[in-house]
Amino acid sequence: MRAIFHFQKSVVLWSGALSVGLNPLISVTALAQDAAAAPADSGFGLSQLIWILIFIAAAVAWLLVRSSRMLDEEYQERVDSGKADPEKLKDVGIKFKPRAVHVVGALLTLFLIGGIGWGIDVASHVGIQQGYQPAQPVAFSHELHAGAHQIACSYCHTGVERGKSATIPSVNICMNCHNQIKKDAPEIKKIHAAWEQNRPIEWIRIHNLPDFAYFNHYQHYKIAGIECQTCHGPIEKMPEVYQHSQLTMGWCINCHRETKVDLDNGYYQAVHGDKPAFQAALKEKGLTIANLGGLECSKCHY
Repeated sequence: MRAIFHFQKSVVLWSGALSVGLNPLISVTALAQDAAAAPADSGFGLSQLIWILIFIAAAVAWLLVRSSRMLDEEYQERVDSGKADPEKLKDVGIKFKPRAVHVVGALLTLFLIGGIGWGIDVASHVGIQQGYQPAQPVAFSHELHAGAHQIACSYCHTGVERGKSATIPSVNICMNCHNQIKKDAPEIKKIHAAWEQNRPIEWIRIHNLPDFAYFNHYQHYKIAGIECQTCHGPIEKMPEVYQHSQLTMGWCINCHRETKVDLDNGYYQAVHGDKPAFQAALKEKGLTIANLGGLECSKCHY
């Protein structure tokens, strides 16, 4: 017998409440996973997950309303045919008939859930400048210099082999070549003007980590042998530079977890050679920076 049980209305209401209640848990979990292991090119975000939950909740609500109507029809059919005593069936449950207030409440709930999801998604991307491509004071092309002419990155970014910062090239580095090459080109004239006025070119910084995050170019480029393209993307193909990678905490941690250590590197032999993890990796050839303390907070935050 199809009866309209009163818990149907409660289930409909709980389906909406469940979505709201799950949001904080999902948010914390998703943000933690994103910070620890989200790939840089991941196209699935928190907002998509919340909208999926909204769709599921709406589908459950629709099914319950639909089943309520079917049970209502069966109820009336049994009463009209005399197969059931209405006085007995009346005590089984109550009928759930959506009213305007229910529809408005459901829409407001969906709007609230979507707003919370959107807000969390936006907040989780604060400070991420992936794709940032500002117009520079001089139209410098890495595609031409690093690509076609194959000028080494370290020739202009001299600090990459010596210290924390790769450094932005000074005017005199540009003038090493352009005091003779294409001196009359419009963009080169800007360099000459800066040289004659003894002022720096005000390049706009693109890759900018937070002050509380420590990153050393020397450690990564010179010691670990990481290529510039690992973080900066195909820089030799960029006519105008943009931020290729996320440069988030999760992105860096993934690299520390996945990048294999060059076991023939004398630096790692001297610093970590006596550690059990290093000795075991010498046999297995599977050591990563994570095995050498690369996931410790103090490595980047101190």
